[in-house]
Amino acid sequence: MKFKQTEHDAFKNKIEQLGLNYLDFTFTKKKGWLSIQHELTKTPFAFHRKTETSLNKDGTWRNQNHYFTLDNGIKTQFDSFESILNHFRLWLRQIHV
Repeated sequence: MKFKQTEHDAFKNKIEQLGLNYLDFTFTKKKGWLSIQHELTKTPFAFHRKTETSLNKDGTWRNQNHYFTLDNGIKTQFDSFESILNHFRLWLRQIHV
């Protein structure tokens, strides 16, 4: 998974909207998963986007994105990137600075 600039900007905006310092977070990517960590969190926020390409009935190719999070070994699928951002916002609320 390639981490898109628009996704990075969206995560950064969510961090700053809650009054947190973006520079206190580390972003790492391993085996297709993006992990966001803060020193005050016990577990990182892990996000993955999988794009599937399929052939439509009319013979054209269609890309479809699937979004996932990984929390304590449990993989959860989401319908949209906006849903991922809402889940990220909930994760951010555990940080008390």
